[in-house]
Amino acid sequence: MGVFKKSSGLEINRRTDTTISVTVPPNNPDFTSVAGYAHTLTIQELTEELGTSANDGLSKNESIRRLESHGENLLRGKDGVSALRVFIGQLANALTIVLVAAMALSFGVKDFIEGAVIAAVIVLNTTVGFFQEYKAEKTMDSLRQLSSPTAFVIRNGEGVAIPAKNVVPGDLVNIKVGDVVPADLRLTWVSNLEISEQLLTGESVPVAKNTETYGTEQTDIPIGDRLNLCYASTIVTKGRGTGITIGTAMNTQIGRIANAISGNDSPAEEEDTRPWRSRWSDKIQTLMGLKTGTPLQIKLSKLAYFLFACAILLIIIVFSVARFRVTNEVVLYGIAAAIAIIPESLIAVLTLTMAAGTRTMAKEHVIVRKLDALENLGGVTDICSDKTGTLTLGQMSVQKLWLAGDSGASPEFSAETNPDALEPKGNVVRDSDTTVLEISSLPQGFRQAVLVASLCNVATIRRNLKGQWKSTGDPTEVALQVFASKLGLGRADLTGEGPEAEDRPRPAMGKVIDYGVPEHERDVKFTDDQDKKNKEKRFDLKVEFPFSSDLKRMTTIYEDKRDSQFALVLIKGAAERILDASNSYIPSPEADPLETAPLTPEVRECFMEKYENLAAQGLRVIGLAHRKIPRDEVNGIAREEAEKDFTFLALAGISDPPRPETVGAVRACKAAGIVVHMLTGDHISTARAIAQSVEIIGPDSPQSAVMTAQEFDKLSDKEIDALPELPLVIARCAPETKVRMIHAGKRRGKHMSMSGDGVNDSPALKLAPVGIAMGMAGSDVAKDASDLVLTDDNFDSIRVAVSEGRRLFANIQRFILHLLTTNVAEVLLLIVGLCFQDRDGRSVFPLSPIGVLWVNMLTSSPPAFGLGLEKAPPDLMRKPPHSTKEGVFSWPVIIDCIAYGVIMGGTCLANFVIVVYGRYGGNLGVDCNHSSSDICNTVFRARSTTFATLIFQILLYAWELKSFDRSVFSLTPGRAFYKDLWSNQTLFWSVIAGMVSVVLREYSFLSPPVLSSSEKDIDIAVAAARQAFKTTWGKNVTGWERARLLNKLADLIERDAQELAELEALNNGKPVKMARDFDIGDSVQCLRYYAGWADKITGQSIEVDNKSKLAFTRHDPIGVCGQIIPWNYPINMWAWKVAPALAVGCTIVMKPSELTPLTALKLSELAKEAGFPPGVINTVPSLGPVGGAALASHHDVDKVAFTGSTVTGRKIMEAAAKSGKSPHLVFESADLEQAASWAALGICYNSGQDCTAGSRVYVQDTVYDKFTSILVDRVKALVVGDGLEEATGAGPVVSKGQYDRVWGYIDSGKAEGAHVLVGGEKRQSKGYYVDPTVFTNITSDMKIVKEEIFGPVLSVGVFKTEEEAIALANDTTYGLGAGLHSNDANQCMRVSSALEAGTVWVNQYNILNNNVPFGGKKQSGIGRELGSYALEEYTSVKAIHWNFGDKLDWPLY
Repeated sequence: MGVFKKSSGLEINRRTDTTISVTVPPNNPDFTSVAGYAHTLTIQELTEELGTSANDGLSKNESIRRLESHGENLLRGKDGVSALRVFIGQLANALTIVLVAAMALSFGVKDFIEGAVIAAVIVLNTTVGFFQEYKAEKTMDSLRQLSSPTAFVIRNGEGVAIPAKNVVPGDLVNIKVGDVVPADLRLTWVSNLEISEQLLTGESVPVAKNTETYGTEQTDIPIGDRLNLCYASTIVTKGRGTGITIGTAMNTQIGRIANAISGNDSPAEEEDTRPWRSRWSDKIQTLMGLKTGTPLQIKLSKLAYFLFACAILLIIIVFSVARFRVTNEVVLYGIAAAIAIIPESLIAVLTLTMAAGTRTMAKEHVIVRKLDALENLGGVTDICSDKTGTLTLGQMSVQKLWLAGDSGASPEFSAETNPDALEPKGNVVRDSDTTVLEISSLPQGFRQAVLVASLCNVATIRRNLKGQWKSTGDPTEVALQVFASKLGLGRADLTGEGPEAEDRPRPAMGKVIDYGVPEHERDVKFTDDQDKKNKEKRFDLKVEFPFSSDLKRMTTIYEDKRDSQFALVLIKGAAERILDASNSYIPSPEADPLETAPLTPEVRECFMEKYENLAAQGLRVIGLAHRKIPRDEVNGIAREEAEKDFTFLALAGISDPPRPETVGAVRACKAAGIVVHMLTGDHISTARAIAQSVEIIGPDSPQSAVMTAQEFDKLSDKEIDALPELPLVIARCAPETKVRMIHAGKRRGKHMSMSGDGVNDSPALKLAPVGIAMGMAGSDVAKDASDLVLTDDNFDSIRVAVSEGRRLFANIQRFILHLLTTNVAEVLLLIVGLCFQDRDGRSVFPLSPIGVLWVNMLTSSPPAFGLGLEKAPPDLMRKPPHSTKEGVFSWPVIIDCIAYGVIMGGTCLANFVIVVYGRYGGNLGVDCNHSSSDICNTVFRARSTTFATLIFQILLYAWELKSFDRSVFSLTPGRAFYKDLWSNQTLFWSVIAGMVSVVLREYSFLSPPVLSSSEKDIDIAVAAARQAFKTTWGKNVTGWERARLLNKLADLIERDAQELAELEALNNGKPVKMARDFDIGDSVQCLRYYAGWADKITGQSIEVDNKSKLAFTRHDPIGVCGQIIPWNYPINMWAWKVAPALAVGCTIVMKPSELTPLTALKLSELAKEAGFPPGVINTVPSLGPVGGAALASHHDVDKVAFTGSTVTGRKIMEAAAKSGKSPHLVFESADLEQAASWAALGICYNSGQDCTAGSRVYVQDTVYDKFTSILVDRVKALVVGDGLEEATGAGPVVSKGQYDRVWGYIDSGKAEGAHVLVGGEKRQSKGYYVDPTVFTNITSDMKIVKEEIFGPVLSVGVFKTEEEAIALANDTTYGLGAGLHSNDANQCMRVSSALEAGTVWVNQYNILNNNVPFGGKKQSGIGRELGSYALEEYTSVKAIHWNFGDKLDWPLY
């Protein structure tokens, strides 16, 4: 905090020109003790005791410090979120009870594995459910606190609304009608303030408050008699006031009571006299969740217990099929059936979805106070909205002032508006002659009207320390106050009220800790303060009758220091109500402003015409009047006596433009079948003009569409029901009118939302299906009665809330349908599955109990939650509201649940039957529910097929449920379906993860296990590489030394070639002979090739200016390189990546594929043996999402080189993703024998697991038959077998996942109509062997033609012309390699040039040389490997400019 330090006089021209803030030490640091005697202290004494200011309040920094030291303003022991209650709720759940019973039965029949799995699921489900629900409850609790009572405090002299829990001792708090008092306050200023203290004292009559100070002898008077104090949790029923906080939290009077009753002597609860059965029934239902929660949660709890009963019924069915001979087998089958019908995660998914919905709505300025609102919002048919600040901006400005008088003597004035509506600047112009009024010489009649606008007003405006204009109060009153202040007649200047007019003996807040100079030498003053002191404070407020929404007017009574006999009574409000209270007017307000005349009906009608004219311009019109009464009549005057016999003075026209977004929101509501009603306190003409501008009504709307509240309230219920439609606009609306509107809507079957902000609006807000309170202008009572609170008071937020409500409703339907359909399918599968009995008459599980739990918990639950987060479809707000009577369990949902469940269960059963009876002759084995013997292989295969079928159906069904009425392939017209699938990434990855889980290996031959490294290991390896680059490698080693080490490594690889080849066979199944003779031999050549380059890395000398300057370039090593290699060529890719990087001086962190890490580790050992310094080559085996992701994103890795799939390559971004769908063209002039051999090599080499595999061959039609005949012979001659055998030409594919992938494409080719020329049949032996398969009769839209298979699958097509051949070859998103066979040299040149590929082979295929670059086009990679081009990938070019002659003259000009 800043402190004044000045030894001479300091004049600060404007207070707003300084940001100086001072610290005031409290006289009593123990704030808790002040509350007991605060009523006996003067305001000056209290501010010194608490270290605050009655003018500016606390500083923001001081308030933060006090909040940290004294805690939040909350009562201890107040009901919050109970972790124990949430945990018990998780256990007292029908779904959990079924699992507990299943676990007990499993352990009872000694199936410990089954029981342990179920126990683990119970623990997991309960734990996850507990944390999910507890977090959701905490979220809801925090959101409710956002809409809880707020406090309007003054800090740093600026008014700000804060949560009541943030009020601290010393805060200066403003309170008004409808507010809940946030803390114990010592009042410093009141205006007709009355507070209901029934909660505290039991007194039902509101207590009138004052600011008088009590004597010290009255310290111990009862709290109810301390009229200068008000207490936390009491309610303001009348008037307004300001007070200093003297007690918060447990130090308030209500806190002391709460503290007392929390002990052992707390009063007993009221005795429940109901019969014990009723009492216990209520307790049990509450515990079971049947009496608490939202209607939907209660409905789902009932569903859960219904399903619990169904589970018992299913167990009985299973037992009855076994003729009640209950063996362990029968019990386990019963457990599986019981578990199958239970959607274990339903409640958790619902809670999470609703919590996510409330968070989303909070971001859109809508606070959900009651979860019921989320269920009701989607069914809203009508929105009843306020106008001011909701449909309009709420930035009001006085535009017109018309002085009431006779025709020709009633001038009209216009006020200029500012961009900042609060800044009191701008001219006021007489419309008749455009003359500008001078503030120093305002006409008396005009001045009289402006005085009413200024003094019959509780709003304030002021400039804060930052120079920004701020206001407090109703927007209408603020506009009038700004208008009056423009003319020098602001209320603060006239009355002495408010902080701006307060005498300031101190710069900010009391005694300053340290000025730095003696007090007598200080001379700090604000010149604007001095100006204000010179103004006369002539008006003193005596009585205030606040604005009433029933009376539509407000009255104040002032004593004028210039008039000792009479008091001035001022009134403003709805013009017709002010006219009703008036009996005279001033015929010539400018010529003779003191002469009055009776207000005849004719004159009244004339005034009303002007009123209508202003209102028709969309202006809110306020009537202004005054009168005088003797001073002795002021005390005790009743409102009825005060508000009569006025002299009508003027009409003020206030503009409030519609919000820019309102028209769009109204249109969106109409498109959604929602009727928008505007209920406003404005005149009917103003209301009609605004309603037309925002399209609530149109030019052809019937007369009954716009009514006044008086007209509407006169109608009987029967007459209202006879109206064609309820009114779209109700003007001069009263709170009772809103209640009648809700009742009328309910009789018509409408589901209405109602907005409101006042105390009197609370009945309508409670009665409405969806009550919406205004967060900015709303009273605490209104907020407490509402379901939603708008934090921005914007109509568009209501539209957003309805849209979000519809989205949530649809998503709840989606995931309920998804979960229950899964249960229907499982039940059907298991119950019909009772028919499958082995030779001993025992039913065989089509799906085991563990499989059921897997499906319910791991497969079905994540997509269900993903469906709960589904975004709103584009047409969501173009559909009519849903029926609130049906709720989520509509007939379409029920029918879909049963229909889809039967289809899914039926297809699973069909697959089980096909495998068991169609493929394996119906052998169900013996005791296959427990045994794992070979006799049960058929059952295991069938069960795996059923499991996979069910999972894939469940996952694909989740995508299908993205829309109830559109195919998954056309979710959004004109948009690719995969973009829609990707849009909900939670759902997308849930489905993908579920699909991946299906292909987990059940049985596999595993190579030796390798420890998977973590992200921390990547950090260690990168640090080692960086250290080596700086010290023992990089520029610290000569090129000759790098060449020597590379050649040494090549020698060692040659020495251990056989061992490396055998490791490669274990790695990925590659034949030893192929790995030794080709891969390793090529890798040795690669290392020696780049060893030759190591001492030849040179830059250029560039001629610039031979006399004075030399320029040259250097090729420096780029630094630490992350290298990620694939599993198809582990040794080759290692050499291709490592050799050029080491040759130029880079250090390496190598991550081999998690499928093939063995040879990379062996090669690292050889590098160490060769003599490479530590840290130069670091091999880190790891999973791709762990080590690969960490390496690719590491901040200390200078380059990432990658070879692998395109999808992974996109994620890495900087890397080159080499994939392909390479074409082979065979022209009629080719040597067909050779072409067939090269084509066979192109697809069979490495079992087709090659990024340049020639998987598409196109043959000219004239030689097609001959070529395919030769090709079949070549393919059949290949030996596919154990890679460790020397005779083997091709080994197995790398993994079970790859095996299934390849066979998926083979099956796809068959299904799409391609003809199998050779291969296409699975082997019956173990191992992931795939015999080369050749398809003919292909078309370009087949998956086997379009997509990369990465297996020995060849598609052979036909072409007629050279142009057609080129077009077919280039019809792919890949571009890595291509081949052509022709003996026409011209054709070879033409075609090789036209083919879109990085490498083209002519009369050859897939033969690479280390000195020739290799890389792709399109989606087949970035950058090049091999040849001198690869060196460029690992160096950075540095340009050096060396001046040795030029001299610089300075300055230049």
